[in-house]
Amino acid sequence: MIEMKHVEKSYRQVPVLRDVNFRIERGEYVFLKGDSGSGKSTLLKILYRDIEDYSGEVTLDGKPLRSLARYESRRIAGTIFQTFELLGRKTVYENVALAGEVIGRREDEIKQETLNLLHRVGLSGKQDRYPHELSGGEQQRVAIARALLNKPKVLLADEPTGNLDPANAEKILDLLKQLNEEEGITMFIVTHAEELSHKYQARTLYVREGRVEE
Repeated sequence: MIEMKHVEKSYRQVPVLRDVNFRIERGEYVFLKGDSGSGKSTLLKILYRDIEDYSGEVTLDGKPLRSLARYESRRIAGTIFQTFELLGRKTVYENVALAGEVIGRREDEIKQETLNLLHRVGLSGKQDRYPHELSGGEQQRVAIARALLNKPKVLLADEPTGNLDPANAEKILDLLKQLNEEEGITMFIVTHAEELSHKYQARTLYVREGRVEE
């Protein structure tokens, strides 16, 4: 599902990732941990195409990442961020639907799936609200629904609980685990939430001095 071979990345000749090698199989639920500045976010940015200038091989769903158009890779991999990345002037519905609009999906198809997903993540009846009217946990649920709209095979989550209190953080990780188990979506989650990650007994990768270890 996700594979990196001999991946390296430097900033201004300072190595950030060094000979990174790992493989994640379809349907796995995997945490990525490491100290601040260890290279975790850089690794994820390569996967969601925010960083293109790296060396080595990256494979997504059996295809070389560089061979995929951006819209193709974004249909395979949905992304969730610590800061939610919602548009403040758009409603909950509009924020989720936008993911389908940008790749040209039909309006009727987008509407049905958006409403279904909002129900799936526990936000039924809140489609007309704006982000500032929601709690942090609810905003992250909107972001998850948006990431799921195009039926990705994998979710890349960069500190998805970083701005949440412990109770809401646990609920979000529970939701991601549920989606993993019921729909087979591969989860690759960067987190600092040590006490929460232990709960799931999931496979954990560690970034140490730019290298990935298990």
